[in-house]
Parts: sequence; C-alpha cells; structure tokens
Amino acid sequence: MKNRIEKLVNDALAALPPGTLGDGELRDPAIERSRDSAHGDFATGVAMRLAKAARTNPRKLAEKIVALIPANDFVAKTEVAGPGFINFFMTPAAWQAEMSRVLAEGAGYGRGGGGAGSKAIVEFVSANPTGPLHVGHGRHAAFGATVANLLEADGWQVHREYYVNDAGRQMDILAASVWLRYLELLGETLPFPANGYRGEYVRPVAAPRTTTGRPARDRTIASGAVYDAEVPAINGVFTARSLARMYAAISLGGTLDGVKFLSPETITRAGTVRTRARDIVIGWPMRWRLGYHMAATTRGVRPRGFGHFGLGGSGAWADPDLGLSVAMTCNRMAGTPFGDQRLLRVGAAAVKGARSR
Repeated sequence: MKNRIEKLVNDALAALPPGTLGDGELRDPAIERSRDSAHGDFATGVAMRLAKAARTNPRKLAEKIVALIPANDFVAKTEVAGPGFINFFMTPAAWQAEMSRVLAEGAGYGRGGGGAGSKAIVEFVSANPTGPLHVGHGRHAAFGATVANLLEADGWQVHREYYVNDAGRQMDILAASVWLRYLELLGETLPFPANGYRGEYVRPVAAPRTTTGRPARDRTIASGAVYDAEVPAINGVFTARSLARMYAAISLGGTLDGVKFLSPETITRAGTVRTRARDIVIGWPMRWRLGYHMAATTRGVRPRGFGHFGLGGSGAWADPDLGLSVAMTCNRMAGTPFGDQRLLRVGAAAVKGARSR
C-alpha cells in the first residue's frame, strides 16, 4: 500500500514545472502511517523537506503536489494539513484488494528484493558468560532476531552472530572464583581476590555434586592434614626442596652436584625476555621468556631471574646472578597472582641471605 502511494507522490513531483524544486532532490518521499485516523490512513512530509531548496512556503508546495497526483481508484481523498503535511484517505476497495493479496501470497506477503545481492552480519545478545542471564538479554535476543528476519524479508543474505566470548582474562578469573568457592564449601578458609566474581550465582556452580545430583563432601580429602602432607596422587608430585633443586641447576650454570644437565647456551636462551608487553590474562607485563616469566619479590624484580608462579600458590625461580633458587609449594589454592604474598616475601628474604654470604 505504501509503495503505491509513494509512486503517486513521485509521479506528482516529476510533473512539477522545471525549476519548481530548485536544486532539491528527494529519492524517498517517506510515506508513513498516520497516528490519528482523522488525518487519513497515510501521510508524507515531503513538501516540508523540499521547501527550503524550492524557496517556497511548504504548504503552498504541498498544494501543488496534491494538484498533480494522478487519478487512481485506491485513494478516496488527499488533503493538505498543518504546515505542509499531505494526508491520504484510502478507499474501502483498496483495503479489500490488499487483504486479497495477503491471503493469496501467504507467508510471502511483504517480502521484497531491495537487499538482493547484499550481505549483512547481525550480532546480538552476546551475553557475558561470567554472569547470569537476565530479562534484558531476552529482550535483545528478540530484537536482534527480528532485525535479522526483516533484512531477510527484504532479500538480504543474513548471518546471525552470537559471540560466546568464553576465553581470556575474565574467564580465568571466573574459573579461579569457582575453584575458591568450591574449596570454601569443603571447609577451607581462603582469601578471596578483590577482582574475583563475588556474586551468589557462583556458589551453585562451585557446589560439588555426585552422579546422583546430591552434594558431595569428602571430609578426608578436605582436611588440612591431607593437604599439607606429601601425597602425590592428591596434592602434587613435588616438594619445595625438590623444586628448588631443579631450579638450582639453572641458577648454577646448568650443573648440579657435579652433573651437567643444561648447557650455558640453553640457559641463556631460556632466560632471554621475549616480550615486555602487558599479559592479557594477568594484566601487567610479565617479561615472558620460553615458558618462564620474571622473578618478583616484595623488594622488586630480579634483573636476570626467571621462573614460574602457579595459580595455587606454588612457584619457583632461579637467579643466575646470585646462584640462587627459591621454591614454595602450597596445596590450598591460596593464590598467586591473586593476593598470596608469601612467595614474594620468601624470595626477598632469600635474596637478602644470598647477598650476605
């Protein structure tokens, strides 16, 4: 229906005497449904949009356009209203003919080809996976799906995109938050990181479950005595002493107890900084080497020291300048780089002792 009225208006504009519109040009007369039936069924403000270029009163221009609208059998009346609106009153026969079209075309009614040959990507919802869904996500899902459907109805080739976004630093923090809540449920008292996810929705995710769906809690495994014991099948495969001895081979030029494990060239390559850029997970520059990062203490970073701090609190590093290796194991998931300062303090004390030898 709008398309038929749009053609009438375009025909009237084309019939205006040359120079009437000045240098004005309008490809779309913008036919809209009237908000008030007293103002007709459809309306256009085309005269007001062209009046400035035509250097004339918009109402007078609207009257000229109406006078040139071709005769037809679907518009009962056309009138000029207000400052220059053109209102169209449709005949009953026009509506009856349109309803016949609806019934005849069925699901194909209203589809067009304006977007034929064009492609569009519609990305919508993409809810943050680190938090629960809410009614706003549902609203955006309906809105985005509708936009995509409308484009397809006009002939566009549409690709719908929902970014899962389940990777990166925030997902790592969520994983750590769930693990810490899990340990809390097992009776552990642990410091919670300031940037962790503290919402109550994390607790049900962290709750341990059996195959029957009932909460599971093994008091034997949850006891502090078991965590502190050397039980490779449960809490690790190394002690702090064995870890420090491994790094000692690095800090002492590749040789330990008279046995050569590594060449000086290998140690040099392993200790060479590859990037000083900010780490996208940790959030600050880690001075990454080949699998190792900087050796940090509460008194600063060792210039040539390197090692690896684990999420659970265990970690070790070597300092070739001092011939020093430092290690600490922790089976409580307490947290470097999320707030556990013990390895940093142990490292500072070890450096102080090595310098005083």
